[in-house]
Amino acid sequence: KHNFQTNLRKDFNSAYEDAMTGNIGYAYSINSKWTIASSYGTAFVSPSFNYLYALADPYALGNPDLKPEKSKNVEASIRYRDDSGSISLTMFQNKINDFIIYSNPTYISGSRTTTQNLNKVEIKGLTISGDQFFGHFQVKGSITVQSPKNEDTNKYLPRRATALGNINLNYYIGYWNIGIEETFSDKRFDDKENTVKLSGYALTNIVADYKMNDKLKLNLRL
Repeated sequence: KHNFQTNLRKDFNSAYEDAMTGNIGYAYSINSKWTIASSYGTAFVSPSFNYLYALADPYALGNPDLKPEKSKNVEASIRYRDDSGSISLTMFQNKINDFIIYSNPTYISGSRTTTQNLNKVEIKGLTISGDQFFGHFQVKGSITVQSPKNEDTNKYLPRRATALGNINLNYYIGYWNIGIEETFSDKRFDDKENTVKLSGYALTNIVADYKMNDKLKLNLRL
């Protein structure tokens, strides 16, 4: 009924200081269908090459003075699963120091500071996800509601929506799986000052899978 998991990681970095990160998690099976779980973890993310040195776009140049991101993450969840489907509720809180963003609402050309670190960031929210079979049909999806904010200014992070999710409908017959996928995102801001709004969007995919054998599957996606 009790399940513990932990790991440690040591990064040796010639460009930045070495970092020790890890996480610890615990899950408890109430019975064969219900499980509660929680976890705590830390992370260290070095800036990518493009964040540091990109030159292709004069409006989004790399910044070699960027600092690595450091974060602390807490998560708690409850899950239900039976033979025909599952549902889960997950609450999360991520606190990030030196969060890397790109923000250039006035389209300044030639500036390396449009790619920058934010001092303190918090992303918190909850995710509901689930799947259910109805004969050969499967309905599957998730929705996340979150508050992604710069703690110093209380403004929303660039290009981080407060609501996003997906829903899939699949039909399984023999070796075939035919389905439709819908991914959506609420509106968000394009800059750290929250002056430029971006509209929400939805993407639709049509998919088909054919299982050739246990090791090979063909996939078509439109």
